[in-house]
Amino acid sequence: MKKALIAMLVASMTLVGCSDDDDNSPVDPGPTDPTDPTDPTDPTDPVDPETIVIGEATSINIEQTSFDEVTGEVLVTLTTDDGVAITGLTDFGLRYMAFEADQPWKHMQDMMGLSSHEALIADCSASDCDVTITEGENGSYSLMPKSYEWQGTPESYKAWLHISTELVAKDPLWIE
Repeated sequence: MKKALIAMLVASMTLVGCSDDDDNSPVDPGPTDPTDPTDPTDPTDPVDPETIVIGEATSINIEQTSFDEVTGEVLVTLTTDDGVAITGLTDFGLRYMAFEADQPWKHMQDMMGLSSHEALIADCSASDCDVTITEGENGSYSLMPKSYEWQGTPESYKAWLHISTELVAKDPLWIE
């Protein structure tokens, strides 16, 4: 019985001890399907444009601005100095100015250098937002105020946008 047990022990040690599991040898994965969407080497995979979260950006450029005087919608594109699209806009200041036609009395214009006007404030912070933010592709945003009503009958309008972060202090931008 000892001989049979020793023989089985030697046989199992030989099988276990002689198995070669060399992790340094390359493994052939076999042929890859060029249309396989999970193949990371597929050259036809779309590459997402480079983006950065607004809090990490060290520069902010406000480009391609437009302002709809009827609805108050402001369209902007945010990029860095390197052309990288900025995502995650949540904190900003948005003001609207509506200028009425010249009045026969010119107290404001004579005394302060301003024509008769109204102002609306539509700010957005992490805790409170008066604006509906729609983020598009490549750093583009649609900013739509939740309330955009005027008491008078404005003749012309302007929008004022101010974006700043802990890393970037950007001057406000007037959009006409």
